[in-house]
Amino acid sequence: MDEEQTKAELRLMKLGERLRAGMKAQQPLSTTELECVRQAVREQWQREEKVRQFVGRAKQSAAQQEEERRKKAQEESRESIEKTKKQRPGHGQSLSH
Repeated sequence: MDEEQTKAELRLMKLGERLRAGMKAQQPLSTTELECVRQAVREQWQREEKVRQFVGRAKQSAAQQEEERRKKAQEESRESIEKTKKQRPGHGQSLSH
């Protein structure tokens, strides 16, 4: 059955090619129609490009914000450690005199 399905698909593809070739011969596209299609494709590409750029900037901004949060957390951690050291006298000194 799989082989029959493959043969049927091949026959359908060939039929589609012949139909498209026949339609093209009977009704060739005009320059105006081609330009309309080109313009539509160009506009769609521009819209998609704007979205890609927006997403790229958003990802970059998110990465920068995350880096700033990480640096701030590290600084707060350092400050907390220093504060703790100052509040405990003798901290960090050896017990033997």
